[in-house]
Amino acid sequence: MRINYTRKSLIAGIVLATLLGCALLAGPAAAQSAFEFKLGFKALAEQVPTIVGEPMENEHHNLENGDSLQRTTTGLMVWRKADNWTAFTDGSRSWINGPFGLQVRPNDQRFKWEPAVPSPDPTPLASTAPSASVLSSKMIVSWYGNPHTGLMGVLGQFEGDDLASRLQRQADAYAPLTTKKVQPAYELIAVVAQGSPGADGLWRRCEGAEVIDSMLQQARAHGFALILDVQVGHSTVQDELAYLRPWLEQPDVYLALDPEFDMWPGQTPGIELGHSMASEVNYAIGLLDSIIDAKGLPPKVLIVHQFSLSMLPDKEKIGRGSAVDLVLDMDGFGNQAIKLDSYAAVMQQPLEYAGVKMFYDQDTNLFTPEQVMSIDPVPSVVIYQ
Repeated sequence: MRINYTRKSLIAGIVLATLLGCALLAGPAAAQSAFEFKLGFKALAEQVPTIVGEPMENEHHNLENGDSLQRTTTGLMVWRKADNWTAFTDGSRSWINGPFGLQVRPNDQRFKWEPAVPSPDPTPLASTAPSASVLSSKMIVSWYGNPHTGLMGVLGQFEGDDLASRLQRQADAYAPLTTKKVQPAYELIAVVAQGSPGADGLWRRCEGAEVIDSMLQQARAHGFALILDVQVGHSTVQDELAYLRPWLEQPDVYLALDPEFDMWPGQTPGIELGHSMASEVNYAIGLLDSIIDAKGLPPKVLIVHQFSLSMLPDKEKIGRGSAVDLVLDMDGFGNQAIKLDSYAAVMQQPLEYAGVKMFYDQDTNLFTPEQVMSIDPVPSVVIYQ
């Protein structure tokens, strides 16, 4: 079901992203109004239109701090670069499109996920600086797939102790090449996109508790971590993470999001290329941070896969967590030149840490561990499928 990412498709993705950007900048014909809401401001206004009112000016930027502002008939829209949340204030209350969706509070109060030190309203508060990290001292080498089939990756091609020993040998190959501790991990596709809608019409299958528990037990038996990979189909990140929350509350379970299978309305998984919006990624970051805080857990890792620019159309709005390491994983396959081109393209807008996926079957002239560690930026996560 993987879509091959060639130089031609890379160029097409860049062109598509450019055209979409031009279309958004152009907006509708000026016949309706001289002013309009766009992007995040538009999304917020559509949720509470009577509260936000009508725009009295177009969005503009503060060149000193990068914030975006827009006056309305009832208050002020704000997007603050420092914390990446969109908000509206009427002077006494603020509606914040934060990690848990749209929330409202008085301006003299703060949500638990906001920093304790107040800053002047109407702007949202800056996120706290990372207080802990997994990848500052560890490098993850993982095997990807689902135990039901070998078609989705190497995780389904072996089992038991044989699976573990093979992954350990692959991870051991990186030990001499890094000063970090190498952490093996199983990346289980826990929510699997489907080629048909299914009984609930959501085009995805949730892996059962028996399989997830079994993979976690196997990982722990060998000192591995478990990464739960999510392909939402036509479901939502919020709903699927609610299902996976009991496992995400475990200290050694991490998370991955796969925008390739996060579908627009009318799209078919595996046929058309999906996307994830920054708001979905930010929701996942916020949820993991809240779980870590509530349960007193060690830091976690969140991996976001990308091989086409269109898969993360507003990547610049993805924020950061206080105890979550955010990884951008380039997961296209092909020959070495194509993979390096793809890696360079997606890393033009990097996230906190870099990752790369290697395909045992689809890649031609598979990178050696030494070659992987010579890629710039050096990956902190290497996934084998």
